[in-house]
Order: sequence, then structure tokens, then C-alpha cells
Amino acid sequence: MKIFILAIGFLIAIFLNLNFDSNSFSADYEKMDWSDAISASVDIDRPVSEVWAYVSDTTKANQWSIYFHHISNIPNEFADGSVGSIRRCYRNENEAGVFWDEKVLFIETAKTRIIYSYNFNGYYAETKTYSAYVLQHYEVISKNKTRLTFKTQASGEMTTWDRIMFYFSKKQVSEIFEKNLKNIKNHIEEKPSQFLYTNKSYNFFEK
Repeated sequence: MKIFILAIGFLIAIFLNLNFDSNSFSADYEKMDWSDAISASVDIDRPVSEVWAYVSDTTKANQWSIYFHHISNIPNEFADGSVGSIRRCYRNENEAGVFWDEKVLFIETAKTRIIYSYNFNGYYAETKTYSAYVLQHYEVISKNKTRLTFKTQASGEMTTWDRIMFYFSKKQVSEIFEKNLKNIKNHIEEKPSQFLYTNKSYNFFEK
């Protein structure tokens, strides 16, 4: 049985190596093709300015994220949340185990934010060269309704194990995006009875 599982994993790795070209994810993030990205959206009954302000506030992250516990700003010459700013996302309250870094690459106020995620730690996979782009898009539906979309696209050099992990994690990432967006909606719309809390079952091959 063990040999069979290893063989299946090997075949999947070959498939991913044939169909996944890490160079296809352009470093020119403003011109990236997001058509194959993992994506989820939610409609929020609030003006876009209010939705943008809430999501931009990193101190609110532990209210809506079901995967990481909190975000800490890494001081540099850029203000927190501005282009060039860097923050660290911690899976656990005590900051042990899984964490990764994010750099804000692009902002069009109340419309788009692009974040570069890298330096993933605490996973069994060799993730030092793996990275991802995250897109937040804000669409005005009406004066008091906003559609918020999260998308992510893998980037960087990926080992065979990275590719296997990425393949099996796509469904979980999509579910996390959906639940995070529901939490954002419920907090902004002030519906505490509908909050969704951290789910440790999303382990992504964590050590």
C-alpha cells in the first residue's frame, strides 16, 4: 500500500512538472494573468470605503482569518499597509510553528491591493523558494454594496514536494478564502452570531 501511495505521488509530481511552469507567473505583477488563480468572492452590504478601511487594518486580521492568528508589522522605511511595507503572518498566538512574510507590492485605493507572500516556515515541504501573489479586488456594486474578491497565484521555484503540496492544498485554500470573506462580511455588517473561528483541521502539511 505504501509503495502504491508513493507511486501515485510520483505520477502527480510528473504531471505537475509538465503542466506547471513557475516562470509563467510574471514578476511584473501589474500585468499578471489571474484567470487560473484560486479565487473567492463575497458581497458586503457596506460602501467600498468602509470595506477597504476594514481589510486594510492589520489589527483586524485575527477577527476574520480562520487560518492565521495575527499579523505583525516588520518595521522598515514604509508605513504599515503602504506599498513596500512588510508584515509577518503567524499561524499561532504564541508565534511558534508556521509563519510567512508578506510585502505589499501595489495599491490602487479602494480598488486593488497586491501582496507578495514568501519565506514560508513550519511546513514539511521545502518552501524557501516557493512564493505566491495575493490579489484583493474591491468592486462597487452600488452605493452601499461592495464585492470583495481574494485571489492567489503560485510563483517562484517549486520542488517536487512543493508541487504535490500545492496540488492537494488548492481545495483547502479556496475554502479558507470563502470563510475568511464571510467573516469579513459578518464583522463589517455586525453579525457576530455568524462568525467563523480558527479551524485547526487546515494543516497544509505542517510540522
